[in-house]
Amino acid sequence: MAHCLRVSWCLLALFAVSVPSVAQARKTADVAYQYEQVWSAAVRMVRVDLALPINDRDESIGYILFEYREQNRAYPGSVELVRVAVEGRPGVRIVLQIPAMPSYIEQMLIDRLRRKLLDEFGEPPPPPRREPREEQPRDDDSDEPGDRNRGSRDEDRPRDRDGDRAPRNGDRSPRRDGNGQGRRR
Repeated sequence: MAHCLRVSWCLLALFAVSVPSVAQARKTADVAYQYEQVWSAAVRMVRVDLALPINDRDESIGYILFEYREQNRAYPGSVELVRVAVEGRPGVRIVLQIPAMPSYIEQMLIDRLRRKLLDEFGEPPPPPRREPREEQPRDDDSDEPGDRNRGSRDEDRPRDRDGDRAPRNGDRSPRRDGNGQGRRR
């Protein structure tokens, strides 16, 4: 009985190893070109450069279904184009899949499409420059909750009987009024 159990487990393990698994690999790349440029380059690459048959395509949705041919066999593949922001400007995410082939084939096709975009359209425009943010003038009487975490300021110091701020760290210099004139307590 134990021998039969071992043989059945071995057969089950052999079966599990021998059944081919479906690869769900896909390669993606983000490019900073306009959607129309990427669409036309992808169609030309698949149909003209690679001479692969296109089964279906739709520019408004952004997909191309094609047959990748290798050694007289055809494998279904797809290119999907999605509008995204790339470094703060409009761009396109390219998703390429050929499930029956190794992932390096998909990567090779994405690299080829990137080179094609570069050769035909040149470098994408540089990302927009970010303007340095100007510091907002501070209002010393502000009681906003976020202002408490900005460090030690006059408003964080305790007030004396007259409502004036207490001197900082033993500072005994005369206080200034709004006109820059010294005033006595």
